[in-house]
Amino acid sequence: MTVGVIRSGNSASLGTGTTKTSIGNIYFPNDARALLSVKPVMANITPTAAQYCAARLDVESSDIRNMLPFEVLFAPIGSGLGVTYNTLTGMDTWGIGAPLTGGESITAHGTSLANNTVAPEAAAYYVVSNNPQDLNFPQRHAKLGTVTAAGALATGTDADKAGTKYSFSGGRRIVELFGSFLPKTIAAGDALVGGIKFTSSEFVDNYPFELPLYPWSFGLGSTGSILIPGVSRQKVDIPLKPGQVNVQDYLNCGLLAATAGDFIDGVVYE
Repeated sequence: MTVGVIRSGNSASLGTGTTKTSIGNIYFPNDARALLSVKPVMANITPTAAQYCAARLDVESSDIRNMLPFEVLFAPIGSGLGVTYNTLTGMDTWGIGAPLTGGESITAHGTSLANNTVAPEAAAYYVVSNNPQDLNFPQRHAKLGTVTAAGALATGTDADKAGTKYSFSGGRRIVELFGSFLPKTIAAGDALVGGIKFTSSEFVDNYPFELPLYPWSFGLGSTGSILIPGVSRQKVDIPLKPGQVNVQDYLNCGLLAATAGDFIDGVVYE
């Protein structure tokens, strides 16, 4: 048995806008029998104050049976305050579990979720095996919602801020919730404690499921940044009714930065 890691290509610029951009097309080795996971990576070359860096990864292949959709997040990079500050760049692994016959073509695309003064660079790494027995879970798919402005929510309130409803089909159960809160302009004393709620009448058990968001505290002073260790993720087991599933998301925070920001979320399903 051999398990290897293959990069999608040289790291590529995502541009300064929000256009879907190819970050590489490759062919898997002829003896590859399992696509186990993908690891998206991203870095901001020149951070800009009051700008977060976040992007969506689309993994696409017409050669791999039942591949679409697979839409997840790169680890976000928080915004900063002042002219000198450090950032934190994380890395997440997303299970796919797709059987291969060898030689399949696969393409990765990145799409920034907000405009950036300086374009971020991104790539994706695929974990593959030549042993089909390494596929120890059903093939997974992922559906990402859209960015929603959080607006101003008073600290200590228990108010829900609705996102934009999104849908997917063909799933039997949701196995993971994921999402991020993305701060923009920040100030001394800003902090975040909260989560994102997921509701749907197509959940067999129709009650809210909540994703805890990574908490953060900016601290004091006139310069610094929000350090986010990665995408907020929660394993779950949510059986689904047959047919199209419509998901309504809500941001709910007991403590939220005064100038707020954006949030986005999605689900991984089998």
